[in-house]
Amino acid sequence: KWYVASGGSGSDQPCKEDCETSGSAPSCGGIVAKNGIRLYDSASDCCKQAYSWVDSDLCELQSENADQHTDLWYVDYGANVCKLDCEVDSTNPECDGYPEEQSTKMFTSASACCAAKLSWITKETCETASITGVDPTDSDSPGTGAWRKNDSWSYCVLDCKESGSIAAGDSILDVQPLVSSGMKYYGTAAVDLAIGSSYPEPCDGVTSDSSATQYQGSLTNCCKSINWVQAEVCYYLSTLGTPTQKYFADPSDRTKCVVHQSEDTATDYTTTPAVVCVAGKVTSPTDSAGVECVEDIGVSTKLYDSLDKCCKTNVSWDVDSCKYGSQGTDAPGSGDYYIDWSIEQCVQDCNTEATGSQCNGIAKSWQTTFGSEETCCKQISWVNRRDCLYYQTR
Repeated sequence: KWYVASGGSGSDQPCKEDCETSGSAPSCGGIVAKNGIRLYDSASDCCKQAYSWVDSDLCELQSENADQHTDLWYVDYGANVCKLDCEVDSTNPECDGYPEEQSTKMFTSASACCAAKLSWITKETCETASITGVDPTDSDSPGTGAWRKNDSWSYCVLDCKESGSIAAGDSILDVQPLVSSGMKYYGTAAVDLAIGSSYPEPCDGVTSDSSATQYQGSLTNCCKSINWVQAEVCYYLSTLGTPTQKYFADPSDRTKCVVHQSEDTATDYTTTPAVVCVAGKVTSPTDSAGVECVEDIGVSTKLYDSLDKCCKTNVSWDVDSCKYGSQGTDAPGSGDYYIDWSIEQCVQDCNTEATGSQCNGIAKSWQTTFGSEETCCKQISWVNRRDCLYYQTR
């Protein structure tokens, strides 16, 4: 019978046979005297039931003989090659001994290991380096071509070389991340990469972190994993493509909103976009005319579909002033009256500066307005009627 040993890594013996260690069988781990210890009919049963996360071939062979090698291949991400589980010998450069962890997936050939674990390295490079023991340099790896989070987890980048031309066999040709992502890139059309194309700007080098999650061609899924950054912001920062044409609070004056668009759309678009800018100002649509066009946004930017929504969210106490101020004009006001409690007088909701005018600025959203001066003055009945109304000059 067989029982679970205290193995865990390297050359440890996962399962042992219930027999005297003085015998010739290397699988013997001694007679189990303790009651309650579970016994298995074979090393195979012990491995399958007690070590389901361990490669079965590796577990069985090391249980039958802790010093025995499997002659199977496993990946070494640090060296970007596959190694053979065999006795280290200068005449056999592919041999690197036991894998560090028994949970390591084992393969029958260097080819199978390379295909499964190092698919971003060309087949010939990986197999040759694995068999000869000569590690490929970072420049030999073109990367997976997949989307992954950048180092600060604030937007997504492509796992590929930052410069040079795409060669035959590069994984990015199969992934086509600028097409399958569904996002616009540099204008109105997605880019179909081909042999000889330059590596695109989102390429941020080949990561050495084998645990980094990669999202193949799905920029959407990558941006979803960065849930503290708005999706549209993540898409733009990841592709540096077409501006979103959405509105956001002006970082230099948060009582106003600006639009995310290039300053002169006539030179950047082949067709007329939804938001047209000339000399840095919106000319269309007319309800946003005069709003400043800004192309730079950051990870903390919050985008809104319209100027109205931007103002209502960021300047909820004075929406009209926000909208007019964003367009470079003054709000006209309603012409009604409201109480200015700082002077205890009724003033008119308008911006007129004419001599004798009762205007004293636009009413805030929390200030109650009245249709006539008489109605307004009744609200402050303790003030003498002739002193109730405000005049700019008396």
